[in-house]
This record gives sequence, C-alpha cells and structure tokens, in this order.
Amino acid sequence: MVTINASCANCGAALKAADDTPDDQMIVCAECGTEVGRYGDIRKAMIDKGRSEIEGAVADMIKRFNKR
Repeated sequence: MVTINASCANCGAALKAADDTPDDQMIVCAECGTEVGRYGDIRKAMIDKGRSEIEGAVADMIKRFNKR
C-alpha cells in the first residue's frame, strides 16, 4: 500500500491518506479541522509537482552532460 503524505497549510500537521481513498473524499486535518481538499485533487497536485521536479532534474543532467 502506498501512503501519500502532506502537511496542513494551516497548522503544519501531517496529513495522511491511503492510496485506496476515494478521489472525492474530503481530507480534513486531524489537528485543526481544516478542510484541505479532495483526495483526488491533492494526489494529482502531488503527482504533477513530482513529475515537474523529475523533468527539471533530468533537463539539468542533460545540460551538464552536453557541456562535456
């Protein structure tokens, strides 16, 4: 099982949801009660951010390799 970890923007508490959480389920901070967003939206945002970071790292690696 995969667990997606994030933190609450309001209080900084860890937010956790299992990968089998329904996409339409609202994720609520257990510490302060803030509604963070729907699981599917949060998961997509994290995947998009990870993909962007990987693409940037690969582009930098290619630039360094081509300078040789």
